[in-house]
Amino acid sequence: MKMNVDLKTYRKQQSEDIFFADKYFMQFAGSNLKCSEVTQDLINEYILYLKDKFKPQTVNLYIFKVSPVVKYGIKRGYIKDDISFTHLVEQEHISLKRVL
Repeated sequence: MKMNVDLKTYRKQQSEDIFFADKYFMQFAGSNLKCSEVTQDLINEYILYLKDKFKPQTVNLYIFKVSPVVKYGIKRGYIKDDISFTHLVEQEHISLKRVL
């Protein structure tokens, strides 16, 4: 029973995450955005916009929550560009200690 509750909670959270990621994208791109206007350049501009505001991990979260909607648009023929989504690499800060 607990597994079903956890799965329901997980699915609800995923649904909410996608909703907010899409909403944030529409705020960036404009509410009157047409599918034909969704291009690789627009996605790249959105990534740059997000990079100014968030850590790479958060940028990846927003991008990969928006990607299913974009991929669906491509599959249905609404979006003509072949758009790719890539992860941002988070730079690790490594402290090196000198060994004496």
